[in-house]
Amino acid sequence: MASSEKDAPATTDEKKDGKNSKVAEYLQAPRKKRKRYVLIATSGTMPIDLSAAIEAYVRTNFKAMAVAMPRSAEELQKNFGRQIMLLILDDEFIPLERSLELLGELKRRRGQAPVPVLFLTRQPAHLIDSYHKILAPFHEVDDYINYVKVERAEIFSRIRHGLNHKNARKSRRYKIDIPLEYYLLADDAMHKGRLIDLSVHGALLKAEDGRIFRPGDQLKLHVPIPEHMLSVQGDYLKLSAKVRRIFIIGDQAGISFEHLSEDKIVSLTEFLTSFVSDQAARRAMAMRARAVRS
Repeated sequence: MASSEKDAPATTDEKKDGKNSKVAEYLQAPRKKRKRYVLIATSGTMPIDLSAAIEAYVRTNFKAMAVAMPRSAEELQKNFGRQIMLLILDDEFIPLERSLELLGELKRRRGQAPVPVLFLTRQPAHLIDSYHKILAPFHEVDDYINYVKVERAEIFSRIRHGLNHKNARKSRRYKIDIPLEYYLLADDAMHKGRLIDLSVHGALLKAEDGRIFRPGDQLKLHVPIPEHMLSVQGDYLKLSAKVRRIFIIGDQAGISFEHLSEDKIVSLTEFLTSFVSDQAARRAMAMRARAVRS
């Protein structure tokens, strides 16, 4: 009796079709998600209980993240191939210049997806000086904290912010970009800078001459004012300020205003109101122009 068609051995073409079908199914299957990592690199100079507390905080509050704790420059570099969501780096982990050079390689490799770094330091001035020379172009997503000067809650808050927002600065200030001159009491000289954002309590100031700010610097700002502001005598709104926080780039500082009289507060409020109104008017004109074109 002849064998049934069902029992006939598969031909070469049929075997090929079966293999191709399996390959197609494999390619169409959802790709496995890459693990997301938090790297924690600490040195022997950091208290062991603090290092353990940081690890425990990340593992407890960010369960979707894997944690890696490299112990050498080589181990740190090997982790650069992973999907790193935040690198928490003690700046005494290895010699600082070597750390910054390795980070430069990592950031250049990642291109459009820079890895945010939170530096833990005991010597912020040294960190800022070194960072400014090597990693200045990448400062937007990097931050630092002097871990011997703050409570652990503040360290944990920075870690949370780094993971949730990639260290993007949360600001309630009005975005503003205007040139100004500021007088630095320490060197008895006038410098050029820009106000990046502004509130009635403080501002973000950028030095235009490449100088690096120092914590506690005392400043006198000469902010150019619009002609229609009637409450200010002269061409400038003069404000006293103090550097409260230096961004890791070094030439940008968060400043708070000091010794504001009632008249100065009124003038500053009028300046901000005028600026915001002008911004709103420009946005409305742009929207009308787009509507006409469409």
